[in-house]
Amino acid sequence: HREPAPKAAKMARDRAVVASPALLRSVFEQMQDGVIVADMQGRFLVFNPAAERLVGMGPVDSDPSAWSSTYGVYLEDGETPFPDAELPLNRALAGECVEEVQLVVRNATHQGGAQLVVSARPLLDADGQQIGGIVNFRDVTATHAMAAEMAFFASHDTLTGLLNRTAFENELAGALAGVNDRQTLGVMLIDLDRLKLINDTVGHASGDTALAEVARVIDAESRAQVIARLNGDEFALLLPGATPRSLSDEARRVLDAVCQLRLTLSGHTFTLSASAGATVVREPGQSVEEVMGLVSGACTDAKRDGRGGVRMDDGTPRHMTTSRAQMLDLLTLEEALGDDRLVLVLEPMRATQPGASSMAEALVRVIDADGVARRPGRYLVAAERFGRMKQIDICICEALLRHLDESPHSVQGRVSINLSADTVRDAAARRELMARLKAAPAVAASLTVEITETAALGDLTQAVGLIEQLKAAGCHVALDDFGAGFSNFAYLKHLPVDYLKIDGKLVRDMLRSTVDTAIVRSLITLCSTLRIGSVAEYVHSDALVSALTAMGADYLQGEAVSPAIDTGAVVRG
Repeated sequence: HREPAPKAAKMARDRAVVASPALLRSVFEQMQDGVIVADMQGRFLVFNPAAERLVGMGPVDSDPSAWSSTYGVYLEDGETPFPDAELPLNRALAGECVEEVQLVVRNATHQGGAQLVVSARPLLDADGQQIGGIVNFRDVTATHAMAAEMAFFASHDTLTGLLNRTAFENELAGALAGVNDRQTLGVMLIDLDRLKLINDTVGHASGDTALAEVARVIDAESRAQVIARLNGDEFALLLPGATPRSLSDEARRVLDAVCQLRLTLSGHTFTLSASAGATVVREPGQSVEEVMGLVSGACTDAKRDGRGGVRMDDGTPRHMTTSRAQMLDLLTLEEALGDDRLVLVLEPMRATQPGASSMAEALVRVIDADGVARRPGRYLVAAERFGRMKQIDICICEALLRHLDESPHSVQGRVSINLSADTVRDAAARRELMARLKAAPAVAASLTVEITETAALGDLTQAVGLIEQLKAAGCHVALDDFGAGFSNFAYLKHLPVDYLKIDGKLVRDMLRSTVDTAIVRSLITLCSTLRIGSVAEYVHSDALVSALTAMGADYLQGEAVSPAIDTGAVVRG
């Protein structure tokens, strides 16, 4: 069967057009991929417009052994010159087929460097004899940049640009593998103390600004080899070769730099503080989890010591050191509860203004084996450490309510009771406390509940909710330990408290420190402006009584005012 003559003629004409040099030239010129053809001597036969655009220059009459320097060809790192013998076109001229080689072209046109993917193969004639080489390539700069960005953010924190937790733990694992008798590893954890205050007062965007600035300061001040942001307000550092002294000095220097920050956010000026836990790993074989547990525990201890503190862990498992001692303290406290040896005392607060009602603070004492009443500080720290402070708070509250109900005339004026940070933070403990107060409304109306500044600022919204519940039950509320490392008073308008108890450390040393004196005076003035009662604690001398009275403090509390008075009431578990 023969095709019709007109159709066969048209196909012949079309084949002639396809094979014409003009069409082939047009195809080469319109291609988006670069195409270069060279003969066996390295003379360029074809150099299409896309090739000129991608390479940044046209064909240059140069020896193949100088192509790399002529065109500015580098390895993927963009710094190392590409060996001329390994260039894909030279390898094609040597008879090789080359697939998907990545290289960088950087010259006067591409000063930032263009990422290219190059393939090449020998060029053969109709008889299969090699007559040259052909190379084709495409620009992958944008794709490469996107992949690099994705890889970066897979291992880095998007806000600060520091390594993220996953990348840090990988770095830590590698560093721990290198620990031996000649190589130590310093590990540090830094925890910001008041980021939540900024978030709650002026918003999370301002909190992000503060975090980015803290990251910049840590990066600038630290000599650490690795710095990471682990989560919201935690940063971690690795310092190979550190000693306990050098690591402690490093922590102190970084924390001091953070404390010197002054941030103006949404019209408010904030200062920041941070706490740090650190350890020097000397023995091989420790895991990432073990080391992070050590520095995390040390950091928690530093925060309990007060803002801006540094705690060094000696690398010993924590249950063998401080934890063991605190377990024994907790056991002593539990035994005192069970044996009716935890007793209630009242420490009077003297009003400095005529006609003002008196107040007292309910405290506890532990009766030791010799019948001596001991202050409970270390035992309460242990209870807080092991999560028992919520139950202790409820027991003390019950004992005080019972005492005031049974002996209503034993106390003149209001009685204050402390709540631990654990109770303030725990919803179940708050509900249990409120149930006790609502069951005794008459007695509750004579109570002042003290919440530490640190506990209140841990969650401002939560603290405001609790304060409102307490006031609805008839209680007054005091903000305790106020001024310990204070930074900004903007949050006070959010806390409807009745009293501020000025931090005892400021009061105790104010006669020896003009700075402490100025701070105490400013806090008393602030209370007066806000119409909040001011209470000065730790008043241990007549000189302090006179000075604080002259400053206008509303109440004084401490040894120089009155010793604690035994109520005869027992706290039972």
